[in-house]
Amino acid sequence: MRGIRTKGAFGRGFWSDASGSLSVEASMVFPVVLLLTMVLVLYALYTAKLVLVHYGTAVLAERAAYNWPNSAAEWRTGAYPAGRHDGLYWRLAEDALLQALFPAGGESRDAEEPFPPDGPPADGAQGLVTRKLRRAAETAPEWLKGTVGWKNRLLIRSVVAEASDPAAALPLRRFWNGVPEARASVSALAVEPAEFVRSFELARYYTAKFKRQGERAESYRREAGEVLRRRGG
Repeated sequence: MRGIRTKGAFGRGFWSDASGSLSVEASMVFPVVLLLTMVLVLYALYTAKLVLVHYGTAVLAERAAYNWPNSAAEWRTGAYPAGRHDGLYWRLAEDALLQALFPAGGESRDAEEPFPPDGPPADGAQGLVTRKLRRAAETAPEWLKGTVGWKNRLLIRSVVAEASDPAAALPLRRFWNGVPEARASVSALAVEPAEFVRSFELARYYTAKFKRQGERAESYRREAGEVLRRRGG
């Protein structure tokens, strides 16, 4: 009986001994804490990259819109040499103003260029809008991928840049597949106060003309569009 009591006392002492419990608990908790810390660090890096993507996209769109009136303008400052202009009527034909005022089938008033650019620039047959977008695409950071486009809605003319960094979320996706790419979309208005007034007056003038033509409004629209196209060319 004495031996049995001794054995029972040994068993109770073994199970009640707390020495080493800290090491056991730490070995169980530490991997979880380490994993959470890594996820938080990767998420912070992803958020910072998302901010950089949005900043790079915004700079690209805003500078392209600011320099839109003159293709010879210096990219960062907007300054251009004296006497360097894109022509007197470039907004009529080259800038798709006529397509916005006199829409016709098969004609598009929007354009788009990818970045990084697909190969070297084409020959001189490129339009002015394409050349301006190409110039903007060539200034995009190398780590950004996307498109820069031009939208002309007569009184609202804007440069739209959409970009992403596919590599930004790759480390975080190892832990969570639902993380999207670091992506941004920015639209910047091309503001020309004097040209805005001229475009507004032109639209108001032809709107009144169309209303007075009655049933001949559509044919008059085509004739007026053709006259302006010849003037713009």
